[in-house]
Amino acid sequence: MELLLDLIPNFSNPFSAMWWMLFKGGWLVILLVSVNGLWKMWLKDRRGAYLGAIDYVFLAINVPKQTEQPPKAVENFFLHMTGIFSGKGTLVDRFWKGKLQDRFSCELISRGGFVQFYVRIAAKYRPLLEASIFAQYPDAEITETTDYVLDVPQYWPDETHDMWGSELVLTRPYVYPIKTYISFEDKLSGTFKDPLATLFEYLSTLKKGEQAWIQIALVATDNTWHKNGLDEVKRLIGQKVSHKGSSIDTLTKGMFGWFVNLAHEFTKELFGFAGSGPTATGPGAGGPNYPSLMQFLSPGEKTVLEQVQMKSGKPGFLTKIRLVYLAPREIFMKQRAMAGLLGAFKQFSILDLNTFTMDDCSKVSANYFFVPQRIARRQNKLMRAYKNRSAVGGHPPYVLNAEELATLWHFPMIDVAAPLLSKTASRRGEPPKTLPLHEIAVPKSRSPLPALEDTEEMPDNIPFL
Repeated sequence: MELLLDLIPNFSNPFSAMWWMLFKGGWLVILLVSVNGLWKMWLKDRRGAYLGAIDYVFLAINVPKQTEQPPKAVENFFLHMTGIFSGKGTLVDRFWKGKLQDRFSCELISRGGFVQFYVRIAAKYRPLLEASIFAQYPDAEITETTDYVLDVPQYWPDETHDMWGSELVLTRPYVYPIKTYISFEDKLSGTFKDPLATLFEYLSTLKKGEQAWIQIALVATDNTWHKNGLDEVKRLIGQKVSHKGSSIDTLTKGMFGWFVNLAHEFTKELFGFAGSGPTATGPGAGGPNYPSLMQFLSPGEKTVLEQVQMKSGKPGFLTKIRLVYLAPREIFMKQRAMAGLLGAFKQFSILDLNTFTMDDCSKVSANYFFVPQRIARRQNKLMRAYKNRSAVGGHPPYVLNAEELATLWHFPMIDVAAPLLSKTASRRGEPPKTLPLHEIAVPKSRSPLPALEDTEEMPDNIPFL
């Protein structure tokens, strides 16, 4: 330590010290930080242009009143929609054209008690969505409409309206599943109690002027995320999962991750080099001859193990869930909205697996200092993310598989009696084969330009949150 101090000269003023540090290599740090910032600005600009050029359609979906289709039908819909995953693309696609994974959002809203299902998706995938819906609900009606978000105040605070909202996050790592629709079926009688029935009833009780929105923003992903679930299973049965790489590697990737990732992608594309994944060591890691702790697990622990493995066995999407409630100030009731919306999502809680909670960084709430300004800032940030159906920014997105998504967003069954729930009035009949057909030009709708959060890249390896 003394030898190191002897190498540092004594300086008469701080400017001399700064010049010495700059001359002895500090310029390299400044250069790397500047290049990193410029690189991120470039990617954000290219990705913003890519997303801004996409034509989106906003579709209202109604299903017949007499439908008896269970949530399994909507699970099949989500499984079909995993086909929009297009891969990472080439280096030119990703870093010059700004290509991002395709995304869509499933929404359930109530305006004055009138409940409606919506889907916002790129126009090029509309045929895929319609085919997926009609395959499960042949008598459904899908109608293109305008975005309801544009009919409310866009900037907050507002003189006439007030707004509350939040993002929902998971309390445990996403490999642990929530309670799904399968658990709401009585195994003896076979009776299915729709978990969304109470939500439909609550949404139908809103007064004129009140609005409640539920948005599930989804980004297509591949199936590499399920390895996190398998690693968690190994950990639960006593195996150790070690990831190659030292703390120096972690620090380097944190500071210069953009350069490391770019170099990796370049070599992989040119020479086909593939990085090695994590390796498991410990009991059971070497094969069937190695002992496992499975026999020592309690019945509850075995159930958790099975549920984690079952979730990892189904395809999923990167997910963001947002809640918004707004109303004229004279009838605005924040506590009633929180109780109704959050209470509905508490139905899917399993305390030893997973549950939903509000994100502390996005919920419209503030205490102590500058409360009005902080609340207005959060209102604007949440409304901007909701309007642009942003799937990144803020809390990292988590993975929900098709079964979990079908539990949270599915069409009502015949026994759901919410009076203002939008349904088709009658079954749709087939047109006669001799009916002459001609094309009708339908104007394409374009959403507002994407928010800044939308231009961020999804992680190559989905984080184990």
